[in-house]
Amino acid sequence: MTGESAARTEIAGVTDFVAYREQRQSSATTPQTNDIPLLADASTESPNAQAVVVELERQAKAQVVRLASLSEDETFEDGMENTLSRGVTKLVMEFGGAAVRALRSAYMSRQIDASVLEEALRWLGSLDHQQTRDDRFWLFVWGLRDTDRRVKDASTLALACLEDPNAVPYLEWEAEGEALPALKSFMLKVAAELREPV
Repeated sequence: MTGESAARTEIAGVTDFVAYREQRQSSATTPQTNDIPLLADASTESPNAQAVVVELERQAKAQVVRLASLSEDETFEDGMENTLSRGVTKLVMEFGGAAVRALRSAYMSRQIDASVLEEALRWLGSLDHQQTRDDRFWLFVWGLRDTDRRVKDASTLALACLEDPNAVPYLEWEAEGEALPALKSFMLKVAAELREPV
């Protein structure tokens, strides 16, 4: 992990799985979707830099909400590009990590629904964009904890596509408390595949 990546996850308050597990154990029995802080760019060392990041995230969030509105009449099909998938890809290329964080922020504020986030997560998992890899990883980990199983399923798939073995303990931890057998099995299957040496 680069210095910038380490700084980003430290700001998020979740530097590794141990911190994550402790945070989960101290939370309520029902998973809370707002107890992993939004990731902040490590470049926010001055008020000016912070202002730039805030403005970028504001613009990205507005675009995410607009995309959701434009695609509300579409039927999302697995593997088929659509207005949302093309738009999300374009936003990530333009706004970087700010776009990834904007997705979560829009969902948390109920400006987009679970079906939109689910579709976005599926495409973000397979996106080849190294600059946002860490932001996307933590978005997917956060998605594992959502109360909507569509979001959990899409987050699991996205982590599988990311092919990052660091996801293994998070998948296993969330699978342990998952009541739906099919989803639990999927999480454990992905964890096992990621654990195997390449």
